[in-house]
Amino acid sequence: MVRALALLFVLNLMDAVMTATVMQLPGFIELNPLMAYFLDLGLGYFFLFKMGLISGCIGIFMYVWDRHPHTPKIAWASNILYISIVLWNTAMIGYFIYTRDWSSTVEILSS
Repeated sequence: MVRALALLFVLNLMDAVMTATVMQLPGFIELNPLMAYFLDLGLGYFFLFKMGLISGCIGIFMYVWDRHPHTPKIAWASNILYISIVLWNTAMIGYFIYTRDWSSTVEILSS
């Protein structure tokens, strides 16, 4: 139980950090309207809501872990979902780095 829920928390934190990073890049938007609302309020509100929401979900998982036979499967499925989201965010950051014209940056650094 602890491994699955700890991984869920860490993946959610990674998603939050990477989402905040991607949102600073030009041309990217948050597709989740609820998270977009909290991002518009500010990063503090975004992190507070996102981490509070996952903490509440983890609390529910802990409460029902032994009471419902499918809870471990749901927890691990949530981890797989979050892994795919983290990979997507990584791909978006990589895409931005790969497609950016860095020549102006190199010129500034070499001056």
